[in-house]
Amino acid sequence: MNTSRHERGCIMIVDNERDILLVLERFLSREGYKVLLADSGEKALQYIQAQRVDLVLLDMAMPKLNGVETLRKIRILKPDLRTMIITACPYNEKVAEAFRLGACECIYKPFNLNYLHEMIMTKISECPSS
Repeated sequence: MNTSRHERGCIMIVDNERDILLVLERFLSREGYKVLLADSGEKALQYIQAQRVDLVLLDMAMPKLNGVETLRKIRILKPDLRTMIITACPYNEKVAEAFRLGACECIYKPFNLNYLHEMIMTKISECPSS
């Protein structure tokens, strides 16, 4: 059941794959979230400084500023911002580093949208983000 538009919070999706951004935007918008799209780590950091974001879905493999580097900078700006990482790679040192930096979940591609939504609802309801 959908709540009124944007009642559930603001999710920023950070991925350099346009198709992923669009699919997730469409799905999460229908579920009642405000959705911000960032196709780079740099753009994500700009959004985080300018807007309230409740949760970040962060792809690990991006050009220039990769997921770990982006997460490291997010922690400087917003230490308590909930961040879920997305990756197509098996568990590796970058994923381990993301968890050390405070990532709260890892979602592996390809993923089921309903499972992703369950994880988002769980993480958003755990505690308020700053």
